[in-house]
Amino acid sequence: MNSKYYGVKYYSKTDLSIGWSLEQAEKVINSFDEKADNLKADNLNINYILELYNICLLFDSGNKLNSWCEDYYESLNSIVRKFKPLIGVFCSNIDYSNITSFYTTISPHYHDTFWELFARYKIYKKVSSIEFSKILIEFNIPLYLILDQKIIVEYFDAEVCDYMKHSKSTAEILITYHLERKDWNHKKYYIPKSLCIDDQLRLIEEYIESENVNPNYLKLLYKSRSRNEFPIPDEVRLKAKKRYENYFKDSFSNESCFSFGAVVGFDNTDEVISIDNKDLLNPKIIYSHSWLKENLNNPTLLNNFVFLFGYVDSHTRSTFPSKKTELGVMEKILGVKGDREYDVGVSFDFKEMISSMQIKTYYYELLKLDKRLEEIFKWFFEEYLLVEFQVDGFILSIPSNKSSFLEKVRTLCSEIDSILRQFTNYVNNGEINRELMEISRTTPLIENIPSFLSKKYGYIDDSELLNISHQLFSDQSLLTCIENRKGYLNFERLIKAEKVKISDFSNNQQTILNLLIEKGIIYEDSHGYICIKSNIVNILKDFYYNEVICINYYKNNALLDSLISENKIICESKLFSRPEQKYLNFILNDRQFDNGPALRNKYTHGNNPQNLEDHENHYFQLLKIVTLIIIKINEEFCLRDEVILDNSF
Repeated sequence: MNSKYYGVKYYSKTDLSIGWSLEQAEKVINSFDEKADNLKADNLNINYILELYNICLLFDSGNKLNSWCEDYYESLNSIVRKFKPLIGVFCSNIDYSNITSFYTTISPHYHDTFWELFARYKIYKKVSSIEFSKILIEFNIPLYLILDQKIIVEYFDAEVCDYMKHSKSTAEILITYHLERKDWNHKKYYIPKSLCIDDQLRLIEEYIESENVNPNYLKLLYKSRSRNEFPIPDEVRLKAKKRYENYFKDSFSNESCFSFGAVVGFDNTDEVISIDNKDLLNPKIIYSHSWLKENLNNPTLLNNFVFLFGYVDSHTRSTFPSKKTELGVMEKILGVKGDREYDVGVSFDFKEMISSMQIKTYYYELLKLDKRLEEIFKWFFEEYLLVEFQVDGFILSIPSNKSSFLEKVRTLCSEIDSILRQFTNYVNNGEINRELMEISRTTPLIENIPSFLSKKYGYIDDSELLNISHQLFSDQSLLTCIENRKGYLNFERLIKAEKVKISDFSNNQQTILNLLIEKGIIYEDSHGYICIKSNIVNILKDFYYNEVICINYYKNNALLDSLISENKIICESKLFSRPEQKYLNFILNDRQFDNGPALRNKYTHGNNPQNLEDHENHYFQLLKIVTLIIIKINEEFCLRDEVILDNSF
């Protein structure tokens, strides 16, 4: 095994590659011979150990192939249990000399696993401070690998601090750590305590003046206000502002980039992904070409739409739809809007731009690697569903590589209908009945595509709860501002950031607060400070920002069950959520909205544009739709099997 070795890797329980990983793990497990010479302490290979560790994580997650009977699964698991002592023995013998001899041989996709073992098995205790510093420098260890491990940062505080002082990536990490909004999937870093604020600010100033600067971080710097834990001097913010304004005088080009006020591309970077889309005006997203080249299996290539491109969130909700919370105040109130208009704004336009640039760039990058995205889609429907879920009968016809974009668009419009019709047929009948499909003359409506789950999506249908949500999360709530505590987006953020009492608010505000106390939304602690009851607020927050609640991602939530039984939350059994339905109708047809591209209608009825560039752009738009359908269908079968498993106990 060498640094090019691509062994079993565990990512998460719901990862699309779980099936493929289990198949590969099965081979490794069945070939395991604890008496073999290669398993003697002196002969063990680091990549093999890291692979065994990932297999342990894979089995600890509880996943298994449907083809495995219980006895066979247990026999595999019994072998896997033998891996942990072996891993422990190997790690107990690791010291500085070992690391320097094998680190260059570690497969890139195991680098994070190695540092996880380094922390978990306390290898750091056998490495001196001087030796640790030498490792960092000699192998140019990316900062994020180290800062991801709290124990390592704490143990080698001074050494990590010194390394950060000389790293080109430190400033951006610090800005991210202090100023970036923390979403569900944000990278959590741990900063050494010895890296004082003065040092941090000095590093940031040096970054501002450097040649390789990212305008997104500059804007975040000068737009952010100073805070106690990170007091940004006005002089630093002014420097950031001027550097931001001067940045766009510089020009650069990249063959793999499609730039439309943004940059999306592939490059030979050490990091798998560098995403800076906080600045809606000038987002920059760079992916690692070398990583992509080393990870060309179909499950990973599809997973990239989830984990690299962010096409869905942690509850598998599409990130494409326009949301009310993303519209600016002026976008909400200005202009004349029709009663059949899909509300869009700057945020939506940029999301569309970025997601389209992502799939376009990805498509052509894969072609360079002799991989065709359409063929991967075909593999999902005709092979993956059969192997992973024993679902037979799905067919996807893809356009030939030599077809014009006009022909490709027309083919894909038809196939989208076909896919949705096949899935509907399967949900309703437990199989795909070709004869029934062929005799049918109805076109499937997006909002009528069913789900396996009786309660898949939830929508708050209670005026009182909706009003409470407004008071908690809206920037127009009367509770947002109080004297000397200004600058918070909403009441919830104010309460979480500051210690405030009811007496800090005006009489009008106190009336609303007393109502929230009465309804069990907030309470006063023993010191009189206002606190939020997290359970109910988390549900309200989820709906407020996403406009839909995904029921199956709330496990054993009695409160949610109660709200449903009281009809305060109504449930629907559909493949797509309401926001997703609206978005798809906006893109594909004119049934619901008049201001959309209505691609399916235009190309089916021959009303399409004649511009060749438009055909190409529309084709990638439709590829996005197919990608979303694939993600949603995969989720359906995963959740269906999960429900079946839960009901079996």
